[in-house]
Amino acid sequence: MYPKRMKEEAARLRLEGLTHAEIGEKLGVSAKTAGIWTAHISRGKHPAKPRTTKKKDLTAEFWKRVDKNGPTQECMRTEGVHAPCWVWTGAFGGKGYGQLTCNRKRWSAHCLSVVIAQLGDRAWMLDPTKSHVLHRCDNPACVRPSHLFLGTDQDNRTDSVKKGRQSTKLTEKQAKEILRRFEPFSHTNGGRALGREFGVSHNAITALVRGHSWQHLRTRGKNALTRAKQRQQRLQQKLEAVDKEIERLSQSDSDN
Repeated sequence: MYPKRMKEEAARLRLEGLTHAEIGEKLGVSAKTAGIWTAHISRGKHPAKPRTTKKKDLTAEFWKRVDKNGPTQECMRTEGVHAPCWVWTGAFGGKGYGQLTCNRKRWSAHCLSVVIAQLGDRAWMLDPTKSHVLHRCDNPACVRPSHLFLGTDQDNRTDSVKKGRQSTKLTEKQAKEILRRFEPFSHTNGGRALGREFGVSHNAITALVRGHSWQHLRTRGKNALTRAKQRQQRLQQKLEAVDKEIERLSQSDSDN
């Protein structure tokens, strides 16, 4: 490590107008080292002042991008509420939800609206179990606090089903058939095979079997998993029996 005074001397010589090669020759170092030591100094000028980045006001940046003359959603009219939506006019992320990047931090616009309305980041400490911000108006671009409420993941799914956003291609009869036939890792009755057969995704089959969807069939979903595990155990026992038989036959051949 070179002494600090050598670096200070290099800076002084650079301000006097010397080149990197001349500074290196005087101090007994290479021109490259002298250039590194004096990189913050323009030749013949004073050292450049460090950059200072002024933090933006998060609340002001948020309200710049809000239009308070939005539409009144039909689902709000049915509840007797005629307050129009406050529409987000800034950037948007996935599924139509607004986003705001301020001071190197990204916020979801509707979540930030709740934080501002409840005066600070400690709003989430009011009920830590409710980690979702849901829309009463069913408008993803809306950031009006009175149209938003906190809820759990289950509340989010229930609200989605209630408002008809969660579409399904399965009928109850098909759901029962899937629960009856489901076998994990099966080529014919596994999740992917049944998904292809009934025209739904593998995730939809998993949600059905685990009871996340078609919840009134939840006990049947548990029974389906139990039966599938039992079938898998029986198959495993058969494979172990076959392995033992093969080992016995090979042992008898070696004895002969």
